[in-house]
Amino acid sequence: MEATRRVFSGTASEIFGEKALSIDKFTRSVGYKRLAEATYKIIPEEEKKILHAYADGINAFIENVGGSDASANLLPPEFYIFGVTGDNLKPWHPVDTLALSRLISLHLTWNF
Repeated sequence: MEATRRVFSGTASEIFGEKALSIDKFTRSVGYKRLAEATYKIIPEEEKKILHAYADGINAFIENVGGSDASANLLPPEFYIFGVTGDNLKPWHPVDTLALSRLISLHLTWNF
């Protein structure tokens, strides 16, 4: 999910290097994150509660990796490969879920 978040946020090149710069430029011009933020402002409170519950679950997993009540001892391997740790991992936000759905929608249309 972190790699995908980097793609829809236009920050993939921060961890994948210069080869991902064209992806960042494309996704920033499409504006997945900007569209998701605008959508979040206008959706009903009930839907925001659902999105927050989903984000809370993701964040609880991340916060508890390696803990005594942990559901996992380590983050997935790709996190370590690209130097993403719990210390530099931003919490998942409901806007991230909306941006992800925009990214998936575009790819499903085959219209880009």
